[in-house]
Amino acid sequence: MKPRGWPGLVLAGAVLLTLLLLSFNAARAGHENTNSLTFAPVAESVAPDGTGDGLIDYRGGQEPRTRWTVHFSFGGLQANRPYSVVILGRFGEDDTPAATEFAGVCAFTTDSAGEGGCWYYPVGIRRLSVVQLRAGDAAGPPILQASREPGDPGAIVSQPNRYSTTATPGPAPVATR
Repeated sequence: MKPRGWPGLVLAGAVLLTLLLLSFNAARAGHENTNSLTFAPVAESVAPDGTGDGLIDYRGGQEPRTRWTVHFSFGGLQANRPYSVVILGRFGEDDTPAATEFAGVCAFTTDSAGEGGCWYYPVGIRRLSVVQLRAGDAAGPPILQASREPGDPGAIVSQPNRYSTTATPGPAPVATR
């Protein structure tokens, strides 16, 4: 014989568990979404009038083999010069040197008007808290930046997409700029 309140307790428990799991997954999902980026000049940028935007779109999979589509466009830069887009902590497990390093994702050369952009289909983006445009190669000086941190240049805003089911654990690394 079942206790009288048994069905109600089961239902209440199921609802509570569902709410906890949904809030846990939403909090952990982080960047595995559609991420819209707005770039702004960093301090002492050689392109103080530079602008940029981008999209980093999660397309499924689990780390380290997540699939992404990225594309960026920039203006107000020096004409006919090479630039690279880098992501802080793109690779590496938490608490490893790779988790706090910038890694390149794509590169381009501006046109005669100082405009340009790049796109790519990378595999593996472990973190997405800071993205920079750098002069020259991935080791060059930062020019523009998009960041999740309030007060930092630029912005990264995430919206769930149809692939946003996998969570990437761990906090964003602390950048050393």
